[in-house]
This record gives sequence, C-alpha cells and structure tokens, in this order.
Amino acid sequence: MRKIEPISEALKRVANIPSFQERYEKMKMEILGHPEIQQLLSDSNLEITEQFIQQNLPTFHEYINQSHTCCGAQGTDQCTNYLNGFLPTIAIRNGKVELNYVPCQQKLIEDEQREVKRMLRSFHISSDILNASLSNMDMDSKARLEIAEYATDFINEYKETNTLPRKGLYLHGLYGTGKSYILGALANEFTKLKIQTAILFVPEFFRELKSSLNDGTYEEKVDFIKKVPILMLDDLGAESNSEWTRDEILSSILNYRMSQHLPIFVSSNLNYEELERFYSRITKGDIDPIKGSRIVQRIMAMTYPFELITNRKRQ
Repeated sequence: MRKIEPISEALKRVANIPSFQERYEKMKMEILGHPEIQQLLSDSNLEITEQFIQQNLPTFHEYINQSHTCCGAQGTDQCTNYLNGFLPTIAIRNGKVELNYVPCQQKLIEDEQREVKRMLRSFHISSDILNASLSNMDMDSKARLEIAEYATDFINEYKETNTLPRKGLYLHGLYGTGKSYILGALANEFTKLKIQTAILFVPEFFRELKSSLNDGTYEEKVDFIKKVPILMLDDLGAESNSEWTRDEILSSILNYRMSQHLPIFVSSNLNYEELERFYSRITKGDIDPIKGSRIVQRIMAMTYPFELITNRKRQ
C-alpha cells in the first residue's frame, strides 16, 4: 500500500524555514492547479473563498496524490493503491468537499467470486466436482444434450419469474458416467445467479449427521438442507440404509421440500424402481415396500429422470 504523507506533515517540515509562506503558496497553487481539482471547483458553482481553500486543501492533497485507476495487480492483496482495492472519488455536495473510496475493478471481481463461493455449500464433495462446468461437459449423448437444454430452461424460467421451478433432475446410470460432474456443473451455474445451492455426497453426509447427534449440530444441519433453495443429493442409494436414515432424515427432508416447492437434483446408480427396492429393505433385513414406495414417489414427483449410459471414463 502506498502511504500518502498528510499535508500537515509536509507543512511541518517547512514551517521553520524563512521561505515557509512562499513554499506553502507554491504547494497550494500546485494542488489548485491540478486539472481534476480545477474541474471540481469549476463545476461546483460555488464562490471559492480563501477560507474554503484552507479548509479543504488537505482533502485535495490526499485526493491528487493517489492513483485514480486500478493498479492492475493480480489480487487486491498486492494492490499498490492507498487503500487496497479502492479508488478515491471527490465531489462537492451542499457546499462541502467529500472524499470517498469505491472498489476498483479487481476488488469487484474478487467480491463477486467470494459471493458466488458463499452461495455454494458442499459436504464431502471432491474439488474436481466443485470446479465442474457445463461448458466443459461432453455432449456425446442425447441425454447430456437434454440435460443441458433443461438447465437452460431452468435458468431462463428463474430469470423471468424470479421463482425456482419445482422439479429438478434425477440422473441415474452406471458408475463413471459423469453424474456427479453434471451436478457440480449445474451447481456452479445456479450459484452464478446468486441462488444458494447445497451439494452433498449422501453416504458421507448421513454418517456426519449421525456424529452430529453428539455435538449438537444435527438439527442445524438438517434444517439447512431442508430449506436451502436448491439441494443436490449425490450418490443417493449408496448409503447404509436404515430406518433412521430413511425415515428420520431422508423422508423428513423430502417432505419439507415437496411442501415448500423447493427443487432437488439427484444422482444415483439406481433407477426409480431399483431405488424403491433399496429403500424397501433396511440393514436388518426387514422389508417395508410401503415406506420404500413413499420415498421414491416423492422423488419422482420432484424430478425428471435422465439415464446416462455412456461407457466412458469419469469426467
């Protein structure tokens, strides 16, 4: 950060010199002769008195001794301006000179990036998924093209109505077909629109919730997942199935989101029918087809299914 010497300090250095008044007048004329200060005073339509000049000379000095354009640093932490990431502005309002600071272009970019990052909450998701992009997604199948088209329609509807569509996507297919990547890419598109989005890896998140019963954060985490505007469930049906995870966690989340018309996006190795069989059986070996059906009926009502069958390495 470039330090600006206050005009008072500059004057102290010359105060005891016989030619102080001469030097002061020279400094004053240099400041008042600055093109931007001249323009400021000319546009003010004020009667410029000696008292006005003396009162505001320090402010004029502070303003003209700074850079008025972005220094071009790669980040505001490397900024050379007086205030990192800010540029000075000067104006006369109601007869008073006002010196303010506004964010430079680099700071605006960084603030936008931080805001986007704040909009995306992830739980046990790998960095390659969090950095996914629709522009880098292979469009090598009809399903992928339809998913991209759906995402466009979803975003356009939100832009036009400021309301989220009620139904998300259910992506199913074999391991390695890029389902998680697509969820990550969609999540990044939604956060660019400042739509808060949560994406979680279901098996690990459910294990985390079990641990949260002991540290007092369980209710807070479940409440957040219930109410976040867009929820993405990655690898649903791969968790250890139990009455607790099925009835107390998943059912509770789905019931709330369905009643509030909040969309979900799901990836799974199982199609709807296979997922119903999965939730009909729990680890004890008990079978409850009614509860399994109830879970999947809710998911079906909240999503459009897309099968990814491309036999290719993971994206």
